Amino acid sequence: MKYRREIDGLRALAVVPVVLFHAGFSLFSGGYVGVDVFFVISGYLITTILLAELHAEKFSIVKFYERRARRLLPALFLVMACCLPFAWLWLLPEDMVDFGQSLMAVVGFVSNLLFWREETGYFNTAAELKPLLHTWSLAVEEQFYLLFPLLLMLLWKLPRTGLLVLLAFVSAISLAIAQWGAHNQPAAAWFLLPTRAWELGIGALVAMHLHNKPLDAQARGGFNQLMSLVGIGMIAWAIFFFDDNTPFPGVWGLLPVVGTALVILFATPATLGGKLLGARSMVGVGLISYSAYLWHQPLLAFARQRNIVELELPVVWSLIVATFVLAWLSWRYVETPFRHASTVSRKQVFSFSAAGMMAFFAVGTTSWATNGFDGRVQGELAEGLLAVSREKTGQQDCWEAYIKQPFIENACSIGLKKEKADFALVGDSSAGALFSQLEAFSMRRTLGGVDMTLFACPVLLASERKDHSQRTACRRFGNEFREAAVAGRLPPTLIVSSRWTLWLERQGVDNQEGGKESIRNITVANENTKKLGYVEALSRDYAESIQMLLANGYKVVLIYPVPEMGWDVPKHLMKTIHINGELTLHDASISHQVFRQRNARAYAALNAVGDHENLVRIYPEKLFCNSFIDGRCAAHVDGKPLYSDDDHLSKYGAELVLERVIEHL
Repeated sequence: MKYRREIDGLRALAVVPVVLFHAGFSLFSGGYVGVDVFFVISGYLITTILLAELHAEKFSIVKFYERRARRLLPALFLVMACCLPFAWLWLLPEDMVDFGQSLMAVVGFVSNLLFWREETGYFNTAAELKPLLHTWSLAVEEQFYLLFPLLLMLLWKLPRTGLLVLLAFVSAISLAIAQWGAHNQPAAAWFLLPTRAWELGIGALVAMHLHNKPLDAQARGGFNQLMSLVGIGMIAWAIFFFDDNTPFPGVWGLLPVVGTALVILFATPATLGGKLLGARSMVGVGLISYSAYLWHQPLLAFARQRNIVELELPVVWSLIVATFVLAWLSWRYVETPFRHASTVSRKQVFSFSAAGMMAFFAVGTTSWATNGFDGRVQGELAEGLLAVSREKTGQQDCWEAYIKQPFIENACSIGLKKEKADFALVGDSSAGALFSQLEAFSMRRTLGGVDMTLFACPVLLASERKDHSQRTACRRFGNEFREAAVAGRLPPTLIVSSRWTLWLERQGVDNQEGGKESIRNITVANENTKKLGYVEALSRDYAESIQMLLANGYKVVLIYPVPEMGWDVPKHLMKTIHINGELTLHDASISHQVFRQRNARAYAALNAVGDHENLVRIYPEKLFCNSFIDGRCAAHVDGKPLYSDDDHLSKYGAELVLERVIEHL
């Protein structure tokens, strides 16, 4: 196969945006499309080799997999081995379990299936902390390599035109599935082979075309000049203008994929596009692109795990430099030697591969079996935090029941079971977080209540959430609640809590001090949205919902927004103790000013309810902010977390709020 410098230049154009995207540079908001460029290149190169060998009747499946093992496994195993000590030092047990599972999945070439099953959103904060997340693309390629050579060998006797048509048809089907999945099953569309096969297929089609009509390296006509530059421009457009809201990898994926195909088809050393990609610097980066891709995610993920808060810019740039330094070293001293049979024999390659797979599988299995080597977490405080992070609430059982059947008749009881309940707990999971402690308070005071909460469901609103998988249950749940309220069938006192600010602002909190919560945008809409605008329509819903309850004679204990931390509090506290050996109030808190700024519109909406003799307002802000540390909203008191995750109250936090609530029941 004749060497083409511009292909290595394409690799550089792919890997640099991926690294900068994962490093957090917003300019490269679509840098993730570098993976799609890699897929097209892989499809092209593999098919080119297969066609040449099949045409010469020299194809060997054993030799094919030997080449793949030489190319992929040595550097991959090196990076995985280097991850182990840092995982041991810095990962908490739960994260260590996930890491162990990813080790097993990587060596089984199914890590894409693992991350899909874990429902890991590629763009969320949790994904940033997974050292081996990027191996999903290697799994997709390996699954392709497992199937495609065998299929091509079986279909080789078909007429070339028929083979082209068949491959084009399969690629079109894959693209159609990807388009549907990007809008309906985004995680599956992102990670799985059926929705990515068309990208590799485009590369294979390019290879078949060039096999029948070889590229003239000296071709520099106007059409070649134009098409090669258009291809580079299409890739660049995707890199700079796509973002995490772009439905992907559906038809929008055609931009970088077709762009890559155009470059391969028309960029020759004689064209301007070919000269740009064939420049020494581009080729140099392209040569080490595989190792750079392997190193960048573990470096960034472990640094984020270690730093606890968001990485500062100098640290980020240091990690980027380290990525390419390590990439050169592993390319020079690991990748290159293993590629040559004169240095490493076939038997040694397969023996090395088998030994590495078994070793990493054993480590991963042990990590999973020991709950992430949880014996590493030392100290009574850390062990207590670990217990809080693993707490489960009976609330989940209620929610599962509510989704399947009407909730008014099947509402879970809180405290004493009474024929006529004293109160109802109403709202989404923010209200549900109060369930366990409210149960304890109610038993002590001989009160009986019912639970009327459903996760991710603002049952008070006339609006309807459009993007939640349980939207049908949520709609039914809300309608039943409002009908019962108007009919006077609810308990006399209603404790109402919701994550008001999230619904109103439509995105998670960024506390501007390191921690952040990334949530897919939310849409809650009604007939007033177009006329009034989203914020005004939803704000009016808030006020009118509470006013409706008051007008129907209910006493409403309204709980205002709980300060959101933006990071998992028990994990944050454990990690601080695990790494720093101590814990202060300032180690887990957010700025009170940041809280006020984010919640200003939610406060205004709830204040618009107006005064009423049956309305009681509870302000968690007054309990959590400035009470323990000036100018801050605390996440823990003496190591006791006030939250069970980033925003839901733990039993300790719930107790603080309910002490103010219970006196009004």
